[in-house]
Formats: sequence, structure tokens, C-alpha cells
Amino acid sequence: MRRFIALLVLVCFPVVAFAAYTVGDLPYTDIPDDPALALATSMLTEAGVVEGYSDGTFRPNVPINRAEFIKIAMGLKLVDDQGTSGNRCFPDVHMNDWFAPYVCHAKELGIIEGNRRAGVPPDEWRFEPARTVENAEAIKILMHVFGFSVVMSSEDPWYVPYMDAAERKQLLLPGVTAPGVSLMRGHMVQLFARFMAYANDDLDGYLEAVDDLVAATQPISSAPAQEESMAEDVSQIPISSSSASGVVQELTPSPVVFDDNSDVSVESDYLLLGAASPVMGAATIFSDLQPFDVTKIVIRLSSAATSIDSFLVYDEHARYLGRATLYAEDDRQYHLAIPDGTIIIPQRKEWSFYVRAMLKSASAGGVSGEIVQVSRLGAEGIGVWNSAQQSEYTSEEYPMYQTARGIITAVDNPGADNNVLIAGNHMRLGSFRFRSQVAPGDGQATVRVSRLQVQIDTSGGVIISQVFLGVSGINEQHACSIADNVITCEDIPVSFGTIDDLPRILTFYGTIAMPSGNRSTSLRLRLNDPGSLAASAGAVWWTDGSTDFLWLPGHAPLATSTLFN
Repeated sequence: MRRFIALLVLVCFPVVAFAAYTVGDLPYTDIPDDPALALATSMLTEAGVVEGYSDGTFRPNVPINRAEFIKIAMGLKLVDDQGTSGNRCFPDVHMNDWFAPYVCHAKELGIIEGNRRAGVPPDEWRFEPARTVENAEAIKILMHVFGFSVVMSSEDPWYVPYMDAAERKQLLLPGVTAPGVSLMRGHMVQLFARFMAYANDDLDGYLEAVDDLVAATQPISSAPAQEESMAEDVSQIPISSSSASGVVQELTPSPVVFDDNSDVSVESDYLLLGAASPVMGAATIFSDLQPFDVTKIVIRLSSAATSIDSFLVYDEHARYLGRATLYAEDDRQYHLAIPDGTIIIPQRKEWSFYVRAMLKSASAGGVSGEIVQVSRLGAEGIGVWNSAQQSEYTSEEYPMYQTARGIITAVDNPGADNNVLIAGNHMRLGSFRFRSQVAPGDGQATVRVSRLQVQIDTSGGVIISQVFLGVSGINEQHACSIADNVITCEDIPVSFGTIDDLPRILTFYGTIAMPSGNRSTSLRLRLNDPGSLAASAGAVWWTDGSTDFLWLPGHAPLATSTLFN
């Protein structure tokens, strides 16, 4: 394998020297068997560009926000000073923020200028530090940091010249080519590795090393193993078109951006602050009398929502149309202007669209526990034949959503599907594994289970008593009550219920008694009731550190434990 050559010390280029293109002994416990990710992580860790968390993890699938990305990028920039970090360079960047020196220096150097908004003066443009950095934003920042020249065009959206230049230079990540894809830490290290190798005039050597590692890890068989790509990690993340320094386009021209997950079977869910939401509503427009030239998409909420920054709008083919922003005269309504002649719905033909919300971060005004519901979706425009104003709106009822600073993303059984049932004291009755996600960049958010209500399914005369809750690594017990085949654990301690970036397994123990000689005995636990935002509390009560929640998305049962028989 080739080796890096030393970088020339230029004012516009980072200076980082690497050893061979090999994967060293990574100090992390969670790097997957992805050769490109492992190599990039090893290179940047050895060079001191990135580091892991205090618990020994790197967390490649955790989103990286704009503040974190700027800090790492600016750490590579060769400059004589650190800028005027004492100034408040953006309305949402305070002097005492840990990222302020890096963000303000990047603004001084013209690397970023904030998120432009129509009708808003430049000195009021926000940086949005907690929002997950998007692919095009990251490419633009790195292009500037590494001193690459880009020819801008007034005819194209801001990101097109940067994305085109990156594609020509082979700097785009395979499978992560859409400009609005939200980036994870794993994407970040691979992007940095490509840019550094290119600046070293050795990108071919780096890519060759990646290919060699991929070939070395593939099993020998008649059919090659399917390589996992980072694109799979972002397949559920909606596309948006916000910019680190460019204009948010009303309508996205070529190249067309598609949504990776166009499932519009909407159900009640949580909205994670600082991130894009699941699909919140879909509408079908039908013009009976004449062709309909759409000039405006309208989203109206049941009540004003402080946490909603804007809505991302997609058509029936999952193509991104643009961002609907709050209407100045109505705090429940969001509009997306469509240029005349862009969307013409034929007479008596259906045309559909759907929307996702872009949530504010907690630092930008997002509020935990807020109820958000689309009350109607519609389109306004002009009749093609008579040039009269026309509007078409839906009348269906859309589900309610609730905002949160952190969410429980999954509950499942960490054990085997089946096991042997044994009578005795302090026997394991079943376990449940909880996974969570906190809002990007929200260091104050936490997810903690506070109450559980578990259904006991038994047969053959099995009797359960003296139930308590336990957690691996903690030499304590939390007593639970049992009545009518339901275990209730109230006031679960913080040390038990807190779910960090790693999953938390809660295990129920108790006394098992059963008739001797009866082989038709069984035991299983069920977290049965998801609850409902509108109707009732469920089996899992939890908090994000700011708000108590009494329900989870999904259907009964939420999870079942091992079947003992």
C-alpha cells in the first residue's frame, strides 16, 4: 500500500501527516466491519483530528451537528490567529459557547455566512449550531478550508457548484451524494480522509487502499458478499436543502433531490428537536373543472407550534420541492411559493404531495412536550383556462405528534427466543432492551425510563411473586409490585432507567413456583400497551429531562421477553 507524502505548508491547506494506509489498533469499542470507515477513523484518530467519547466509543452512527463539524474543520485551518471569538457573530452564537471561536473565525474567513432567509437582514441570519450538518454544507465548508476554487453560478442553487466540483474530484462518498443528506460521525471521518488524501495528491492511493481492504474482508464464495455502505445509515433520514451560507431555494431545479424514505403511512410519533420529522401529512389534489397551475403549497396546523421552523415539501415521486416557511400574518400557516408553470395539474387528474417538519433545536427555541398536528394541506393557484384564482384543500384528519429533546427509539428482547423454565428464588423472568436518541447537539438532554407495567403470561399453574428489577453492573435491586398478572415498577431510579448512547437492558427477577411433574408450564413477559398521545397512558413512562411522556409509538405488544417453558 502507498504512503502519504508530506503536505506542503500553505496558508490555505491543512497540515496533517499520516502513516501508511492501514487500520491500526483503534481505541474504540464500536467501529463496525466497514473497511472504509475503519480506515478513515484510524487515520484521523492517529493524526489527532478526531477522538472518541469518555466511555471508549466513537459512535459513527451518531449525527454530527454544524458546531461540531466547524470545530473539527477549523482545527485543520492554518491561520495566524483565532479570530475575534469574543464577538457575537450570529444571533444564536453566544460569546461563551464552546464553539464560538471556531464559528466566528469561519465567518471572518468567508467560509460560512449563516442561513439566508428572505426578507431578513444579513446580520440576523442564524448559524443553527445544533442542527445536523448536511452533505452539501460539509462539502462547501471543506472546499473553503482546503482552498479549492469553485466557479459559482447565479443560475443554479448555491450547492450545485460545490457538489459538482466534489464529484469531479471523487470526493463524494459512495451512496451519499444527495446535497441534503444529514451526516453522521462516520460520514465525517470518511469525507475528511478523502479531502486530506486529495490535498496530498494521493487520493488514488487512498481509494486503492480502501478497495484492497474491502477485497480482503470479503468471503471467498461464488457470489461476492454485499458490501454495507454508510448510505444505509441515512436511508431513513429525510432530505432538506438548508445551507451553511446559501439561499434556501423556493423550488429545487436540476439536479433533482429525492427523499430516501417516502412512506406516507403517517401515524402519531415523536418529533426530535433539531432534526427533520417523519412524514406528518400527505394530500391529493384534484381539479375537476380545468387544469390547475399551482403557485403555492399551504400547510396549516391545528395550533401554533413554537418548535416548528419550517416544512420540507415533497411531491408524489418523492422529489424535494422546497421549504415552506411561516406565513407572517398567521402563526399556524406555512407557505411554499411555486413558480408559475412549474406544477400544472391536468383536469380530473390527481397530484399528491407530502410534508415533513424541520424542528428547531432547544437552543433555538424548540420546546419539549409540544403537541403538533397538521389540520389541513392544500394548494393555491390559477385555473389555466379562465385565469381565475383557485384553491384545493384536504379535509382528512392527520395524527398528532409530540416534540422531545430525546426519544426511545426501540424496545426489544435481548435474550433468546426460548429457554428452560426453572422454579426457584431470584430467577430471571425476562429482559427488555431500550435504545434511545437525543436531539443533535443537545448536551442537556437525557432519556430515562421512570415506570414500567409488564403483563405476565403463564400456563400450567406457574405462580410469580417477589418481583424486583435489576440492571447489569449495578449491585442494587428495585422492588416492584404484582397484581392481576401485572408487574408494576414505580419510580425507577435514575441509575437504573437512564438510557445513554448505549442500549440499557432492564431485567425482571422473582420467585417462580410451579406444580411438580407438570410439563405444560410456561412464562413470558410482555410490554403490551403503547398508550396513546390522545387517549391513554401506556406501559412505559419516561422522560427526556424536560418533559414526562406516557406513551410510545407502535402497536401492542411493544416487546415480548424470552418464552420459558
